[in-house]
Formats: sequence, structure tokens, C-alpha cells
Amino acid sequence: MIKRNISIFLCLPALLLLSLFTLSCQKSYSENEISGAIEKGNMLVERIEAYYQKEGRYPLYLEDLVPKYIPNIPKTGINPGKEELEFYYHYVSGGKAKYELFFFVEDLTLGTKTAKRCTYNSTGKYPSSESVKTERMIKNWAIQTQYRNYWKK
Repeated sequence: MIKRNISIFLCLPALLLLSLFTLSCQKSYSENEISGAIEKGNMLVERIEAYYQKEGRYPLYLEDLVPKYIPNIPKTGINPGKEELEFYYHYVSGGKAKYELFFFVEDLTLGTKTAKRCTYNSTGKYPSSESVKTERMIKNWAIQTQYRNYWKK
């Protein structure tokens, strides 16, 4: 009985350190970093719209813009020198939105149930749903919380 109590007592500090490490892994980015990424995102939106004007349809993937409309797919400029954050593009066929362009504004940490993202929706409307809640707007982009059940297939 005494050995078991000592084992539990020794495990508690390790669990506390692990919890603190997990919390410290989740990083939020500054308003300046987010604004810079939005500027790059707006350039992508302009190129997507130019593609639409010339081709008569929206691209299925960002890669469809290279090299005719952009030389390469830019990164957000957030977290340079490490794993710089990327833009994600989602073409919607038959829905209200034509496309969404977004990037994450919090690291996706193992064990978290939500992720924050910054989204541009081509309709200009940002409805909340069971999986995504709009918190605030920065220019024409929405800061949203995306719930993990969104990722389940």
C-alpha cells in the first residue's frame, strides 16, 4: 500500500509538467502577424478572381494558379524560419460560398479540441455553425474557432 501511494505521489509532478508543456505548445500569433498574412491572403484572392475572369470558373486548387497567375503559392509569413504557416483553399461547388481561403492562427496542439483560423469567404458572409464559430472580423477576414468534430470523417 505504501509503495502504491509513493508511486502515485511521484507521478503527479510528471503529469503536471506534461500538462504545462502541452499548454505552452499552443501559440497564438500577434495582430501584426495576422494582418501581414491577411495582406498576402488578399493578394491570393485577387489572383483567384483573375483566374475566374480569364477561365470562367474558380480554381479547384491553389496549385491551379501556378505559374500563370502567381509564380508560387505564398506562405502566410507567420512563423518564418520554422514551419511557416500555409494558406488552405476550399472550393465549394453548388454551395452558397464559391470558395474559402484560410490559415490557422493557433498551432494545432495534440489534445486540443478547437483550432483558431482566419477565413476569407468569397460571399462575404461568415455564418456560424456547429463546427465553426465566428468571433470577430479583421478587415474582410473572420477569426473563427473551428471545433475538432469538423475533422472527423
